[in-house]
Amino acid sequence: MERAAFVKDVQALITTPPQLPARLNPQEAEVALDLLAHTRTLLHFLKHDCVQVLQQHSSAQIVLSSPYAGGCQVNEVGSMYDAGVKHSHITVATLNPGRTGFSQLGSDSLLHWRLWAVASALEDQNINVCGLPGARLPPGAILPSGLPYAWYGVRSSHWDSVGVFVKLEMQESFVPLDEHCCDRVFWFMITKGTRGQGHQTELLGCAFYARPGGDRETWQMLADTYRTLRSKHTTAKFVLFGDANCHLSYVVDHEPQCVCPHCKQSAADVIIESLLFQAGLRACADGRPTHDSGHIIDLVIAPADSPVVSAVFSDPVGASDHRLVIATVMHSWTADLRRGMGRVAWASGDDWYLCLLWVEPLFLQLLEAVQPILASDAFKPESLGGRIPKKLRRAVLDSAAWARDVIYVVAGHTMQAVRVIAQNHKKASVPATASLHPDNFASFEDFKQAAREAANQQQRQAAETYAELRASQPAQAEKWLTSFFSTKAHFQVELLDADSCQPMNISQMIDVLIDDLFARADNDFEEDEQEVKLQTLEVSQIRRSGVPAEIPGSSDQLYTDQELELVLKRLQSTKKCFRGCFAALKAKVIAARAFMLALVNLGRHMALTSTLWSLRCYSPIRKSGPSLVRKVEALRPISLCTDMAHVQDGLWMARNASNLSDYAGGEQCGGASDPQSLVLSLIIQAQLRLHQGLETFWALLDLRWAFDVASVAGMKINCWHAGVKRQDWLLIDDVLDMDTQCLQLHGCLSQLFKLRCGTAQGRKFSIHVFNGLLKWLRESVQSTLPTGLAACVPAWAVSAYHYANTLAPPTQLYKRPGVASEMLPLCATFQAALSILAQSTDAYNFTVGFLVTMQSDAERRLLLNSIGTHPICVAQFVDDATVPWDSVGSVKAVLSKAAFTQLFHIAESGGFSAPVLAAQVMSRVQPLVVFAAVFFAFAPGALTKLDALQWQWGKAILGCRFSKEFKRALVVAQCGWTLRLSSALMEEVAVMLARLAALPLSHPAAVMLAATEQTLASTWVSQARAMLDHSSLPCAIPALCVCVLYGCRALRGIGWPCCQEEIAQEVPPGVCEASSAGK
Repeated sequence: MERAAFVKDVQALITTPPQLPARLNPQEAEVALDLLAHTRTLLHFLKHDCVQVLQQHSSAQIVLSSPYAGGCQVNEVGSMYDAGVKHSHITVATLNPGRTGFSQLGSDSLLHWRLWAVASALEDQNINVCGLPGARLPPGAILPSGLPYAWYGVRSSHWDSVGVFVKLEMQESFVPLDEHCCDRVFWFMITKGTRGQGHQTELLGCAFYARPGGDRETWQMLADTYRTLRSKHTTAKFVLFGDANCHLSYVVDHEPQCVCPHCKQSAADVIIESLLFQAGLRACADGRPTHDSGHIIDLVIAPADSPVVSAVFSDPVGASDHRLVIATVMHSWTADLRRGMGRVAWASGDDWYLCLLWVEPLFLQLLEAVQPILASDAFKPESLGGRIPKKLRRAVLDSAAWARDVIYVVAGHTMQAVRVIAQNHKKASVPATASLHPDNFASFEDFKQAAREAANQQQRQAAETYAELRASQPAQAEKWLTSFFSTKAHFQVELLDADSCQPMNISQMIDVLIDDLFARADNDFEEDEQEVKLQTLEVSQIRRSGVPAEIPGSSDQLYTDQELELVLKRLQSTKKCFRGCFAALKAKVIAARAFMLALVNLGRHMALTSTLWSLRCYSPIRKSGPSLVRKVEALRPISLCTDMAHVQDGLWMARNASNLSDYAGGEQCGGASDPQSLVLSLIIQAQLRLHQGLETFWALLDLRWAFDVASVAGMKINCWHAGVKRQDWLLIDDVLDMDTQCLQLHGCLSQLFKLRCGTAQGRKFSIHVFNGLLKWLRESVQSTLPTGLAACVPAWAVSAYHYANTLAPPTQLYKRPGVASEMLPLCATFQAALSILAQSTDAYNFTVGFLVTMQSDAERRLLLNSIGTHPICVAQFVDDATVPWDSVGSVKAVLSKAAFTQLFHIAESGGFSAPVLAAQVMSRVQPLVVFAAVFFAFAPGALTKLDALQWQWGKAILGCRFSKEFKRALVVAQCGWTLRLSSALMEEVAVMLARLAALPLSHPAAVMLAATEQTLASTWVSQARAMLDHSSLPCAIPALCVCVLYGCRALRGIGWPCCQEEIAQEVPPGVCEASSAGK
């Protein structure tokens, strides 16, 4: 497979060579002759030497994704889809696994023997879909390898949930209807036919679990949802199955004098039977009991006009007190028999040093050929005095960039700096029967023991893999462990047609995703055509003027070795990029680095980027919803750029990021470095206003598709206004113009395309350039409400406001949105009048009289706000990319035991020891909890509850979760944790308070910090300071300004990211540990 990947990459280089000019005009361009000669030599080598030798020794054509060329074209993978096996019917079933479900008694661990027993019985009866009421499948538990079924539905350790086992080859046709599902009801659809076919009849099914004693709520929900789906899918077939926990009268044929629950129904059962009758549904039963009690409570339900035949499997399954109930529905479907695509990627280890050392003479020759071009002023942009046409300059730059790629590709493959990620494989046409079958053993106890040993073997395999990597490659071991525990990365894109609800093929999915990108760019948003023309004209004028700088020549210097070293230092070898490899960039081969620097300097000298560096590859990730993604809306389109684009962007940003940040202003909050400060500023402001008896209203606006619809011309203009001049501006101008995209999905690569707008997501400069564009929006909003929302209002003014409301209650609370801008002149008059009144009594009486004349409460609050101080105006932040949670429910899940439970079962499935699990809790669970809890740190009982939560974690890890004898301190010590959770939170509070002190003065959080110094209100800041001065600590924790020699004012001047290392060096030893010492 590695040789096939080599062939594919070489062919990709041959088919995309630079456009070499036949002759060089004017004469000054002849300094590029040596470089072009080297390029022609490399092209001849690939065509006549390299590719022929490879093809002679390579085997048959293999469909794969290679390191440089990437995925395959869609037309190359048609053979990956077989016709499949067609079936004419579907067998459904329902089985309640028993009181403990798939969890062991006394714990939430996975009960492997019952899982295998149920799977074996389902295989024997050829069940395609089986509802499992009360399954209690532990969240995070990994199903055993070789299990012929996939799990759908809720993972919960509680009894009131339902899940579904689906045959692996049916997953292609199985579609969960998430909008109609809940814990006890799971609706799904089984489509008909193969991928890409037109509209076909569907089968809609539902697995349910009703509470004992007559669950009218669940039954009403079932009936209502059935009516809704029946009206929408008029030709579809329906079948419902599950544990009904009710007794219907017509499913038995008993004597008239019988007094069983079926014959003498409860009032709730009578109502439930009536609900089913009114909905047109009827239970299908063969009269045999489905439970050890002798009652029929596990039901298969179908429309009365199209009943199905059900049967009860008499033998117990998995020691359950319920019986397996089976029904067959006539419905055509096709089994999925796709082949997997092989994937070969660049290695991320130290192999690249030897690879590049082997070809060092080639880099020296190319470096010698590039130096005369760098020294020639003729290759500068024409607006800066150059004489070489832009097309020829780009051809020369592309030649050098292509030559570098050839050397890296040939050296990497020849020296085997590659790794196989996935083998080319094919699914079996008929899934193998579950190997762990009770009939294969002499006794049921032997079967249980075999299942236990198989689970232990699978667990040992994961743990041994980690141990081996830990001993030989510690960095790779941590990366492997991260991928093992990561749940967000495990998803599969299988989109459905919006009209027919049929699965799409690869080509159709790629087309839909690209259409979605173009729908964002070619949107129907309102646009000022005159403004667009003016922006285009302004960009042309800036480009023709040569973008003069305030100090001529100040931004023309080439990049230095020190600048390149800083950029490479920030790159992580294990991170992904398109076509290249960061490990190769970081290899310390002097000639390779010198040529890399010469290349980016050549692009700077010409104010151009290479065509090879301009390509971005979209690779969508899951944004929300289930791991099997069926809708485009559940995907986020992220893109990867090339390795040299990262270097070029990093060097450009090192010189221009400060200008762009200063231009954007402190209103840009959050981001990956500090997503907490904006939220904290809002909390503090609400606390300050609450102390004064004032309500707090915020307007939260979400810019739809903000990154995707940004104006390219607008971003260029704002870069110029931010101080990006000469070569720097011309370079970003060319980078944005040359930006080209493709899309990769399931190893298939689309054709190239260009979007007319949007920031180049994935490039290092994208956020900074985008923020400059939004300065216009913030200024426009602030012109309407320049005062913002004040945190502090004079006490006499607040009293006057409340007295005015008593004298003349407002007739309306709100007014139309334009009230703010219309009130500006009135607010100015109000402020001027108050400035004349020196006496507070006069000001108070005047304010009361003035407010009484206002009819709307919104107008009165605006007048009051106009004389306030410490306002928050417009604050901009990126929410979905940096904030871990998007709802109150997700925050509750983190602050409860749910996050730990999932991690615990993942670790248990991998057989990891208690020390490994304890370490993972510190790196994966505790940071999330502390991140969220910092906002609730001073809520009553918060610290105690956090310590109790950590105590529960530790007892679960130590295997004594039900013991109350172990002290909390002992449990923490036994797990190897150095801090209690409450101490870790206190430490985070101290760090957060220090961070607020170092923020720029214009930042909303810094404004709120200053406001707290002028009031006695109880706020987050005052409580944090009281905590740092608490008597239980061995010493008071000093403020940041006391520890750092520069002081907060200097820190705010040079920026927070620039001073982090200096702060860490200057803080006196022991200060950071003071908070934990007291606990």
